[in-house]
Amino acid sequence: QDSNFVFEIKSADEELVNSISVGDVLYSTSNDNLVGTITALDYMSSDEITVNSLSGEYSKGIYKGKQNVMISVKAVADSVDDKHIILAEDKLKIGSMIYVYGNNYAISGYVVKMDRVVD
Repeated sequence: QDSNFVFEIKSADEELVNSISVGDVLYSTSNDNLVGTITALDYMSSDEITVNSLSGEYSKGIYKGKQNVMISVKAVADSVDDKHIILAEDKLKIGSMIYVYGNNYAISGYVVKMDRVVD
């Protein structure tokens, strides 16, 4: 069953961001099983929160040289249920961490969206 999901990597440096492309095939780092193919990439600035040690105040700014990336993946699931996409030995749900590798990179992030079955 074809299923789509999105996961987010945070604070990725420019070299890593530039190595990830639509069409890349991803595999699980834990068992080398096929996870799916990247269908879209959405880039966002990476925010950082800092604290002023004198005043104790927090401020939010942009983490220079880093980006967050939302990675959309089309996966062929072994099965699906109300909350999970099952890919061989990997059981994905919103909020779960996924560890994958592609051509010359390895990444991890949290699953933030799932469309369980696409006919």
